[in-house]
Amino acid sequence: MNFYQTLWIFVVVFFVLAEYNFQHVEGSSCASRNSSCGDCVGLKGNCYWCKNKKMCGKFIKSDGKNQANCKGSDMYYKQCYVSGNLLIIIIPCVVGGLLIIIGCCIYCCCCRKCCSKKKGLFDKEDKKLKKERNERKQVQDHRKAERQARNEEIRMKYGLKPASGDSRYQRLDQP
Repeated sequence: MNFYQTLWIFVVVFFVLAEYNFQHVEGSSCASRNSSCGDCVGLKGNCYWCKNKKMCGKFIKSDGKNQANCKGSDMYYKQCYVSGNLLIIIIPCVVGGLLIIIGCCIYCCCCRKCCSKKKGLFDKEDKKLKKERNERKQVQDHRKAERQARNEEIRMKYGLKPASGDSRYQRLDQP
């Protein structure tokens, strides 16, 4: 961007902010809007409506003096449907409930899916280990068969053939 474009953006932003601040200060006279709740809380300033006294006042967050002359159950801030005390109770409860629901959804969707993927990974690993175990068993059986064949040859060579299927050795009688 060149210098003129930057300057133009700066000027526009400056005037927008200046106009907003001017309207904010101009609309801050809440006491002049005592006709109805809608007129009072519809201002750009922080105004509250006291239902009992039917008056509009400036709401100062850090100072409770202006709100002290109006009970929380009769005070309406930024809307005319729910009183101030209910907002203090309802909004945190709704937000807390939504956070719990969102947390549960995240746990169910993400964490359980990850666990099922891990289970699938373990199934793959178990299949791989089972296949390797079967291969080792086949090699072991093959070696065992070779060993038995070699032992049979040695027995036949020296006349130690077992008698009719009995696999135990019999003692030779010495003459």
